[in-house]
Amino acid sequence: MPENAQIPTTEQIFEMMIKKGAQVFANLEALSLDAVNISEKLLLDIVQGSADTEYGKKYGFETIKSIKDYKEKVPFSIYDDYAEYIERMNRKGERGLITNNPIVHYAVTSGSIGNPKLIPVSARTVELYSMYATSLYYAVSENYYQKNFGRPVHRGHGLCSLEIIMKHAADGLTVGCISAAATDTLKQIAPILMTNPIPILFPPTPVEQRYLRLRFGLPCRDVALLGGSFMTSFSDLFMYLEANWEMLCDDIEQGSINSSLKLPEELREQLVPYLKADPERAQELRAIFKGGFDKVLRRIWPNLDFISAIGTAGFKVYTDKMRRYAGDIPIHHQAYAASEALFAIATELEKEEYVLIPDGGFYEFIPVDSVNENETLTMDQLEAGKMYEIVVTNLSGFYRYRIGDVIKVTGFHNKTPTLAFVYRKKQMVSIAGEKTDESMITWTIEKLIKETGIDVFDYSIYPNMETSPGSYTFLIESPHSVPQDKIQEYRRIIEKKISEANPSVGAKIQSGVLSPCELYFLQPQTYYLYRDLQIMRGYSENQLKPIRVIDTPEKRNFFFALFDKESL
Repeated sequence: MPENAQIPTTEQIFEMMIKKGAQVFANLEALSLDAVNISEKLLLDIVQGSADTEYGKKYGFETIKSIKDYKEKVPFSIYDDYAEYIERMNRKGERGLITNNPIVHYAVTSGSIGNPKLIPVSARTVELYSMYATSLYYAVSENYYQKNFGRPVHRGHGLCSLEIIMKHAADGLTVGCISAAATDTLKQIAPILMTNPIPILFPPTPVEQRYLRLRFGLPCRDVALLGGSFMTSFSDLFMYLEANWEMLCDDIEQGSINSSLKLPEELREQLVPYLKADPERAQELRAIFKGGFDKVLRRIWPNLDFISAIGTAGFKVYTDKMRRYAGDIPIHHQAYAASEALFAIATELEKEEYVLIPDGGFYEFIPVDSVNENETLTMDQLEAGKMYEIVVTNLSGFYRYRIGDVIKVTGFHNKTPTLAFVYRKKQMVSIAGEKTDESMITWTIEKLIKETGIDVFDYSIYPNMETSPGSYTFLIESPHSVPQDKIQEYRRIIEKKISEANPSVGAKIQSGVLSPCELYFLQPQTYYLYRDLQIMRGYSENQLKPIRVIDTPEKRNFFFALFDKESL
C-alpha cells in the first residue's frame, strides 16, 4: 500500500473480497452461457499465439484453424514431453520454447504419482487462481447466508492453513506450490485479514505450523472463516489442539511461544511484536476445552461462518473428522485444480461438485469405457452420469496433456459441465486386471466405519504382488487401540465391501486369481510422521495429498516398518 494510504479495516477488506468475488461469479455465469464457443476460441488463441515456438513449429500450429485440425496434428502429451524444454527454460533462461505467454513461476508437484516436477505457470494462470481461488468463496458464502438465513456472512478474520515457502529457480523465477504464487498477491492485505502473522504465513523454512496457527488464531475472538488448500490440514490442526490445548492456553496466558517449539531464532524474534499476554482469553478457552471438543469451533469462534478447503473424494475422510469439531458449519470445497491448471470451481457451499471454467484451458474428454482412447470429446458432447479422463491444453505451454485424472459429469450449469473428481488413473490398483480405483477404496473404508464404529484416522492400500497369487493389503491407522480379536472380523468386512465396490475383485478372490485381502493396523501418528518427513524434505504442506496407494519402494519401506505389533 502507498505510504500515506489509510489502512483499511478487516471488515472493509472482507467487503472488498465479497464484491470482487461477486464480479468473478458474474463473469463465470456469462462464460457458462457460451462455453463451447469460448472454449474453441481460447484454443485457437493459444495455438496461434505459440505458433512460432519450438513446440508450435514441430506440430504445425500455424496451420491449425479448427478443433479438428488440432486433434489431427497435435498428439497427446505427458510431462516427459516437456522435461527437456523446461530444463532449458530453467537452466539457460530460454523462452519461446513451448509458449509465448510470460512464465512467472514454477509449480512443484507433490509427487503423489511419481517424482516431483517443475510445472511452468503463466501470469494468466496466476491471475485465474487469484480470481477464483482467493475471492470467489467470499461471494459464495455471502449468497449462502443471505439465501438461508436472511443475513450477511460475518465480516471477520480468517485463519489460514497455508504455508507459503518460496524458492528460486536457476532462471530467477519463484518455485513453490501453485497456491503460493496466487497467495503471494495477498501480502498487502494478509496482515489485516488473517490471524496468521506474515512471518508464519511466509516462513523462511518449514516450521511446526499447527502450533503457530493455533497460537495466533485462538486469541482472536472474531474469526469468520477457516481457509486452506486441503481438509487434511484442518483435521490435523484440531486433533493437535485436542492433544495440546493446555500448553496453548498457558502460552496465550503468558504471551509467549512455547520453549519446546523448534523455531529458527530469527523467526522467533520476528514473532515477538505479535505476542501479548491474554489471561482472560486463556481462561475462557480453558473452560471451552474442558467442555469437550464436539462442535467446539463455534464455541471458540461464535462468528465462524464457513470453512473453505478441498474435502471431497480422497479427502472425504478428513471432512468427516472435521464434522466432529465443526458441527453444521458449512464447507466450501473450493476447486478442482492441479499444478497444470485450475479446471473448475465450487459455486455453492456444501456442494461436492464443480463448474468447469471455460477460459481456464481447452478441455478434451476420453470416456473411461472407450475402445479408442485417441478419440476425444468436447464439453458439448458429454453426458451427465458418465466418467471421463480429462485432457487439458493449458495457458502455460502444455498441449493435449494427459494429467491422469478421471472425473464424473454430474450435470450442466447453463452450457458448462459440472463435475466431480473421482480418481487418478495412476492411483488405480490392478493386480490381475480388476482396476480398483480410489473411489472404491474410499467407499470400502466408509462402509467399514459405518458397520463397526471404528475410528479411522487414515488408510492406504498396497497391491501385494510378493505373494502368489497377489493380494490387496489394507493399512489403517486408528487413534485407538484395536482389539486383537476384532482384526479378522474387520478384514472380512473389508474384503466383502471391496468386492461389492468392484465385483471383479470378489470374483477373482473366489476363483483364486487373487489371494484373500490382508489387513494391518499402523502405529498412531504414522501418517503425521510421513507428512512431517515430506515437509522436512522441502515439500509444501499445501501440496501433500492422501497416500491412498503404496506405489513406491520408499512408501512401502516406510509404512511396512510401522505396523502396530499388537495387531499382527
